[in-house]
Amino acid sequence: MPEVSQSAAFNNQLVTIESNIPAWNNVPAQTQSLMLAVSEWGSPLAAPEHTFLLVHGLTANRVWWQVIAEGLVQLSTAPIRLIIADMRGRGDSDKPANGPYHVAADAADMLGLLNALGVREPVNYVGHSLGAHIGTIFASRYPERVRRLTLIDGGSRLSEDAGKAIAPAVSRLGQVYPDYDSYIAPLKQARIFPEWTEAVDRAYRYDCQEVEGGVMSKVSKTAIHSEIANVGLYYKTSVSLYPQIKVPTLIIRAPTPVGDIANPFLLPEHIQAMTSGIGGGAKVIEVPGANHYTVLIEPTLEMLQGILD
Repeated sequence: MPEVSQSAAFNNQLVTIESNIPAWNNVPAQTQSLMLAVSEWGSPLAAPEHTFLLVHGLTANRVWWQVIAEGLVQLSTAPIRLIIADMRGRGDSDKPANGPYHVAADAADMLGLLNALGVREPVNYVGHSLGAHIGTIFASRYPERVRRLTLIDGGSRLSEDAGKAIAPAVSRLGQVYPDYDSYIAPLKQARIFPEWTEAVDRAYRYDCQEVEGGVMSKVSKTAIHSEIANVGLYYKTSVSLYPQIKVPTLIIRAPTPVGDIANPFLLPEHIQAMTSGIGGGAKVIEVPGANHYTVLIEPTLEMLQGILD
């Protein structure tokens, strides 16, 4: 493999995928064709062992990965390829009116995306929040497609306070605001982010679209409420997935609660369940001072190196 220079994003595209969705929570199996908005970072010539699939959280989008993507590309001593998509119902990806929206469908979409991009070798899967939940489904259901697994503040039943913490992000969906400043005002008031940085603003500006009467989120309200309704089954079954995960797993925990919420998302008992249950073995990294959201925009060197290693 020749040495290849890599800098920032090398490709933004709309990719048509075929998703073979298994039955889940009384929703029958089906096959769908849909289009996902995809960004790629690093080098298109990276070796399979240096190819990463990054999967975002519940109401997020691919732009939330930009700081981590830049950090990984700069830190890696070998050419790497990062594949990052807006999940169904988010960003510029398709938003099928009838879904389905659940973790098994999202995992099937990610498999369909890799197939559409011609990536058949195992990848390094990195997921945040709901993306981490999806990662445990992906690694247990498609073990031949995963080399290593990174779960960022997810992949387990979450604390009861998690619902309160995500409420400001969910409550904005489907609402029309006069302008962008009005759109982000409730998020600022919730103090999800101690500082409203350029990286935070960039992700929310990407999510904000003009509509009649003002602006609103691109995220489908139907998609998110369906995901939330279906996640209960995941919480009931997640522990049973861990022995089926046979690859080395890195768990990244954000120990600081969001805003005025009492507890962080992952409690010690959740970490214990993962580290004792995951078949391929698990290592834990805590990111001091980070909450569930800031862990994506203020990654530490240890966190970035852990993802690469």
